[in-house]
Amino acid sequence: MSLKIYHITNEINPFTGETDVGNFIKDYSIIYNENKVDIRLFIPKYGYISNRKNVLREVIRLQDIPVNYLNSEMHSSVKSSFIPDSRVQTYFLEQAEMFNKIDKKSIVENALSESIREKYFDSFMYYSIASLNTLKYLYWKPDRIINNNWCSAIVPILLKNNYYNDTWFSGTKTVLFLSSDQPFASFSKKILKSFNIPECKFDISDPIEYLKAAIYYSDGVTFLKVRGKNYLQELLKDKDISKLIKEMGESYKEINLESIEEKEFLLKTAKEYYTYLEKI
Repeated sequence: MSLKIYHITNEINPFTGETDVGNFIKDYSIIYNENKVDIRLFIPKYGYISNRKNVLREVIRLQDIPVNYLNSEMHSSVKSSFIPDSRVQTYFLEQAEMFNKIDKKSIVENALSESIREKYFDSFMYYSIASLNTLKYLYWKPDRIINNNWCSAIVPILLKNNYYNDTWFSGTKTVLFLSSDQPFASFSKKILKSFNIPECKFDISDPIEYLKAAIYYSDGVTFLKVRGKNYLQELLKDKDISKLIKEMGESYKEINLESIEEKEFLLKTAKEYYTYLEKI
């Protein structure tokens, strides 16, 4: 039986603009879908994403997803669409207060203005929690959850600390999906408190400790080498992080996106990645 895969991402081409990582997520998802793999994507609905242009549709049972925030509940809805010219189901988390101020430059160029920085981090904690809460309303249980960079690296930490008694997620394995084009940021203590995130054995308000925790609690780690900057080069050399990665053995996989433009190479890489996901 093929895996059910849920990729929680902050970028997908064409919805968020063209990036190497966004292109790879689009391409491998389409390949899997064409080969009868049930893969679904989850992304925030940023303010610049058009309902009409992208044919976003209401989903009745995904109209009132709750997230605990500041000792009360904040609710959001989830809309659905497909990657163009495919049947890859993509879910968009709609919460105007959280996502409308995030512009395309923030995503494509990884450039944050000071005016939205704090709300930006608030937003991605919100989206990470909502990504898990949505699954129950969707009545769909994935075998693998893939989490993009710092934005949703909190997910494996939550599953092992907050949701460990929740049978809904039993048997589900997580993969931390790192790419060299993004620095690894962390959530402030204020944000962790706002969302009632309990303490674990790591201080996840510190970027290095947060990355350690994400690796420690994940079942697998994928590292994408992207053209241009490598923000994670030094971070991955940290003695403790290097040790954690080494201990993962074959559950750690590198993909070099610099040579993935040829279709045959992409097909081969996608097939190898599926085999990797099966084995973790």
